[in-house]
Amino acid sequence: ILIRLFDGADFFGKPQLAKKKVIDVSDRRKQQLLGELVGEDNTSSALAPLPEQRHELLQKELSRRKARRNTKKFVSICIDGLRVSKDSFAEGSRLASCTKLRVTDFYVVETISDEDSPLKMIGEWVSDLEHPRDLDEGVVELTLVTRLPRVRISSDGKLMSDECKGVLSLLPLRCNLNQEALRFVRDMFSSDCPAGQEGNEQDIDSEVVTQDVIDIFFERFHVKPCKLKVDYTPVQCDVDALFAERSYIEILNVCSLDGMVLNLEAVALQNLTGWGAVLGSLAGNWLEQVVAKHAYKFLTRSSPIQPLSNLSSSIHDLAIVLVVPEDGKKGRDLFRRLVYGTSRFMGKVAVEALSTSAKLTSFTAKQLNGVQPKSRLPKRPRAVPQNAADISNHAYVSLMSGVKEANSRIIIIPYQDFIAHGPGSAARSVAKGVPVGLLAPIAGASEALSYTLIGLRNQLDPESRREYLSMMSDVIM
Repeated sequence: ILIRLFDGADFFGKPQLAKKKVIDVSDRRKQQLLGELVGEDNTSSALAPLPEQRHELLQKELSRRKARRNTKKFVSICIDGLRVSKDSFAEGSRLASCTKLRVTDFYVVETISDEDSPLKMIGEWVSDLEHPRDLDEGVVELTLVTRLPRVRISSDGKLMSDECKGVLSLLPLRCNLNQEALRFVRDMFSSDCPAGQEGNEQDIDSEVVTQDVIDIFFERFHVKPCKLKVDYTPVQCDVDALFAERSYIEILNVCSLDGMVLNLEAVALQNLTGWGAVLGSLAGNWLEQVVAKHAYKFLTRSSPIQPLSNLSSSIHDLAIVLVVPEDGKKGRDLFRRLVYGTSRFMGKVAVEALSTSAKLTSFTAKQLNGVQPKSRLPKRPRAVPQNAADISNHAYVSLMSGVKEANSRIIIIPYQDFIAHGPGSAARSVAKGVPVGLLAPIAGASEALSYTLIGLRNQLDPESRREYLSMMSDVIM
């Protein structure tokens, strides 16, 4: 099952002209007489739109053309391996049915942040070290047991719905969220129909339909514990809303979040009617858990503090528990613990140093490349390097692109201007090309160094590479 939500619009209402004024017969006769005196023909002026109306219609048509469907920007929901089994029972017992649903793979892909590189917003968190997956388990598993009500008709004459008990289990999920993608999803499901217009007839029809639909009554709905790992990339922080309107949610848009792990506890919901009430109560319960028990992680997992937080979590590897063994081999056990703890801590330090350096150099390359009039750096390959041997191609191309740009701006273009227009034009070209000629090699070297550091990091920590590939691969386009 593939559901794709595109940016833009497919259907528009017909353009409406300004309402014409009702002109009396006597007034029309007066206008005709005045037109004959002046020498104008007013027979067609009443039917043709005014110049202001024509301009308004042209502007509306232009805005509609710009707002048409953009096939490069979308959010895609993919459900693979959907299996549903339902057992129905005879009418003699209250037990009506038992339904089991399992989804082998589920993920949400977005191209809002980058049109050329689809990225999984939500997907399975693949980690063979922390939580290896059983092949018989589904990413989403739902079990529903439905019973008939004891009384079909209530005292007020309404038809009673079936009673249901449900159990929902989710595998660990990986969330890579971008601010622009979240805004796109919010705007996609927001209502833009103004009050008092076409929505009135639709509301009447929806009321007639909803009267015939009976929502299921959930006597109990149990959600098993779930684990999330969240990355968040902000685009812009609204400072005015933060200070003037005191919208403290804008604090999240100051720094990005890297690898924030949320261990959500089990949730037990009771006496709810309809799936909307169940999902709303579940989201509210999870939000309360995040605020009560995981609020500090929004600080510790922010980009400036995240490397220190990762190191502090591994300091316990240096702790040496002095336990005197019964066989008297105290020195050998003590030395083994010392070597193990020190090697793990130093490996963690090396990985964090490489990761932080790669992020800094990548940020430097993007900023310097943005200063140039035209982007010259090559696009980074979608497949991350497996080790230091896989970095040679992109690192070499990035480095040489900066050198070629500097050579073009400082030598080739001034020489062409010297041949065509003389030394004065060549001197002006050199003055214009010196800033770009200095920044381009630095940007290329920064991109090459960043990609090299990523290859070294993946060689020391292959698990992070597998996790990244799981968010990039197996995307249905």
